[in-house]
Amino acid sequence: MRDYLFSLPKEVKGFLAVETHTSNSLVESLCFRKGFTVACNEPQPSEGGGTHGGELIAMRSKYHARQINPDILNSISNHYGILRFASMIINIKGVELLLITLYLWHTEGFTERNHVILYQIQYLKVLLGLPAFIIGDFNITFEKFKESGWCERLNVRMLHPGADSTTCKSTNRAIDFSLISLEIDPMFRDSTPILSVPWHPHVGLLIGFNGNPRSIIGNVQCIPKKLPLGEFSIEWKTMAFVEQQKKWIHSIKRAKMY
Repeated sequence: MRDYLFSLPKEVKGFLAVETHTSNSLVESLCFRKGFTVACNEPQPSEGGGTHGGELIAMRSKYHARQINPDILNSISNHYGILRFASMIINIKGVELLLITLYLWHTEGFTERNHVILYQIQYLKVLLGLPAFIIGDFNITFEKFKESGWCERLNVRMLHPGADSTTCKSTNRAIDFSLISLEIDPMFRDSTPILSVPWHPHVGLLIGFNGNPRSIIGNVQCIPKKLPLGEFSIEWKTMAFVEQQKKWIHSIKRAKMY
C-alpha cells in the first residue's frame, strides 16, 4: 500500500487514509522522507487484540498545509476522550479549510462511542471556526447517516461516493463517503471510486476540487448599500479648496477614533 500511495501522480495533491495500524513516528518519518506534510492519529489497542484505527492525512509539501495546534486537540481529548480522527488545515488560494479523516467503529452503527467521535469533530470545527471537508470509513450506510441529523449538526452536505457499494463484500453498502461544509460546497467537483487498489475490501475515492475558490459563502445579517461615489465626485469637484482640506482633516480624525 505504501508504494501505491507514494507513487500516485503529482496531480494528486495528497491522500487521506484510515486503519493504518502503524505508529505515528513511523508514519511521520516515511511521509517526511517522501515530501509530504503529515497529520496522523495513533492507532489504539482493540479489545480483541491488535489495534484499531490509525488515521492519516498527507499533503505534498509544496502546498500550504499545517497541523492543528496541539492545545486545541488536547482540549477536545480532555473533554471527549482519545481522538479518533486525523485533521489538518490547508489553504487553497487564500481560503482556509479543515481536512478530517475518520474511522467509526465497525458494525456498531450510532453507538455512544461513534457519536463521541462525531462530537469530537463538531467541537474541533466550532473551535477553529473553519469550513470542513470530512472523509472516511463511517461503517454506516450513506442513507442511514443522511437520516441521522448529523448533517444538520455539522452544517454539511453529504457527497455520494459514486458507487452503489464501497466494499467488495456487498453490492449495496456505500459506507465510505464525504461531507463538505455548506460554505465551501461550490469547491467540490466530483467523487470517483477507484476499484483497483492494493487494500481490501474497500475501494478508494478520488475527490476533485475546484482549485480557484473566490470566497467562502455564508449568510450575513445585512448587505451594505453602495457608496454614492457618483454624487460625491460631482460635489467634490465644485467644492472650494479650503473646504476640501477641512473635509480631509475631519475624515482623518474620524478614522483614528475607530
